[in-house]
Amino acid sequence: MASTPPAATPPVHASALLNAVYLFGVYVSDDVRLQGLQDGLLDYALEDLSAALVDLGAPAIADVVQTEVLLTTYLISCTRRVEGIYHLDGASALLLASRLHGAQRRRDFQPVANSQLTRPGGEGYPYADRIEEEERARVNWAVIALDSCWASILRRAPRLVDAIPYVPTPPQAMAGIAEPMGILNDSLLWLHAQAASMYCSAAQISAQLTDDPTTYLLASGELAGRIAAFQQNLPPLNTQDVGQGTSGRLPLVHLLVNCATVQLHQPLDLQGTMGTPTNSQTFATAYVAVNVLVETNIGALTFVDPAVGPMLLSVADVLINALRFLRARVSATSVLVDVEEQSVVAALAQIRSVITAWSERSAYMKTQFIALQGMLEEPIESTGPLGHTQLA
Repeated sequence: MASTPPAATPPVHASALLNAVYLFGVYVSDDVRLQGLQDGLLDYALEDLSAALVDLGAPAIADVVQTEVLLTTYLISCTRRVEGIYHLDGASALLLASRLHGAQRRRDFQPVANSQLTRPGGEGYPYADRIEEEERARVNWAVIALDSCWASILRRAPRLVDAIPYVPTPPQAMAGIAEPMGILNDSLLWLHAQAASMYCSAAQISAQLTDDPTTYLLASGELAGRIAAFQQNLPPLNTQDVGQGTSGRLPLVHLLVNCATVQLHQPLDLQGTMGTPTNSQTFATAYVAVNVLVETNIGALTFVDPAVGPMLLSVADVLINALRFLRARVSATSVLVDVEEQSVVAALAQIRSVITAWSERSAYMKTQFIALQGMLEEPIESTGPLGHTQLA
């Protein structure tokens, strides 16, 4: 009787990606026994990643970059942000070094001369097939989204700086994708990259207000127009075709574009006022962002992007400043604004409720919950801090 041939050992770059996928899977699992495998799987993924980087050829780039992306998100979620950003920078560097950054079509791929990421003689590795071509496009979008989000949150320059004005076109234009769900999933990833790029641009533009107000006004007007056009074409939150695997990405895209508007206008709206005026663009957009939470089935999400935490804190900051504005107006005019104030307090309660729920699964979201509590405990004019009673 013939013996069964041994299973082929996957290349080290594939093994690294598999271990990163397994790691992420056990992280989001409800099974305590599986969750206990995280340390071992992380060690395996890091070991294989190091080996893959020693002799990295172009065919392995997509696997290695995806491994870096998964490790980035996992480590940040576990409050190991410094390590996570290290892997994010690694993914960005690989994208730039391979000229994969910005490439979607075969004709766009230009290898780096004298690099291990090209074949001898400088000729680029071609895509093996259409699947690999589309995979590289998705990898590109994923890294742009991560890099842009965390550049804004950390107040640093994005590593993929030339990605901000332009992200490759969505896959609806690609021939050969027959399944509607495949198109939707890819479209959401592309929308995520676009929204994150605008979120990052908003942070950069708003920082110019003090030193160069003219440039700020021109750039903010242009970006506001782009955001408005983008929002008009966004799928609504109740889109029926969104499956379980993508249910967290569409709300994230909506949050990103609303938080981009908040970042863009808040510095101007706060000038010369005690708090955020309730008739401002910033305040109105903060309410829209809270409504995204209301319309999202929070309990159905098995994983939440850690970038959501800082975004919700920025929305909470707008609402707290709106309370300062309302209470200052009451002190100055004796006008009763109880109804308006109660509406703001209810919106803050919604944010706290959502972050509380997510903090039960994510150590990073727990830190965001603690930060939110600190914000709510700071004295607000007239009635003091917002305690548990007011937000109940």
